[in-house]
Amino acid sequence: MKFVLMLVAAACAGALAMAAVPTAIVRSGAEDLRQFHLADLNPLRLIFDYEQQRIQTPLTPEELGFHGSPVVMAPIVPPPGLKLDLSQSLNPQAQYEIQRNNQRMQDMQAYMHDPSHWVGPPPN
Repeated sequence: MKFVLMLVAAACAGALAMAAVPTAIVRSGAEDLRQFHLADLNPLRLIFDYEQQRIQTPLTPEELGFHGSPVVMAPIVPPPGLKLDLSQSLNPQAQYEIQRNNQRMQDMQAYMHDPSHWVGPPPN
């Protein structure tokens, strides 16, 4: 019973408040609400529109925060004591690996060309 009385009191207070407010204020508020869209509250849309506006305005790189600086290229000179000895780069172990890989590639080519003449498991 108390709930019903509270509900009726709230309805009466709302009706009195609407009667006390001038109609000009109600009309201007209604016009403002018609112009308001829920999409205006989307923060991602606000950021997108702001950035799109910034991109479309003609700004110089300095105004955008890009400051160029000259690039100086100096020739690369090895130290005087540096000697490159490439004779030891292909030691016997490396040569063996190269030969083994070459033989493996040849075996794979032969198997792919004609698998029926291959004896044993296919090369991998």
